[in-house]
Amino acid sequence: VIFCHSQDPDHITCHLFPVPPILSVPSPQSFTAQLESLNIAFLNVCSLRKKVKEVEAFISSRRILVLGLAETWLDATISDQELAIPHFSLSRRDRGARGGGVAFYCHSSLAVIRRRDLENEAIEVMWLELKRKGCSSLLGCAY
Repeated sequence: VIFCHSQDPDHITCHLFPVPPILSVPSPQSFTAQLESLNIAFLNVCSLRKKVKEVEAFISSRRILVLGLAETWLDATISDQELAIPHFSLSRRDRGARGGGVAFYCHSSLAVIRRRDLENEAIEVMWLELKRKGCSSLLGCAY
């Protein structure tokens, strides 16, 4: 998971988190003043469709606000409705062939925009822009 933030458009700070299942990342504002956290997690889920209830329990038990997923194994025949988790939006990038795929579940309290302009067809990666308290952050999930 890649977390980038900036309060100044000319200076962006990025953090690469290898694959620990749970991260507590200070919110962009806390780098200067506040002590809030944005709980971010990453899972290699190996078929999201079969594990939605388990993912929901994981999010709930750890108070996760953003969950990045790899190996979702989704395609166009699987609807977002089948994967819905209450109070979370799902953004996904399906591989379109067997295996792979990345996705994010983001809590509905967060202002999130998918940044397709940063994505590349040759790389299985998805980017989201998170806006919190006057600060923008980029979150990337790659497989």
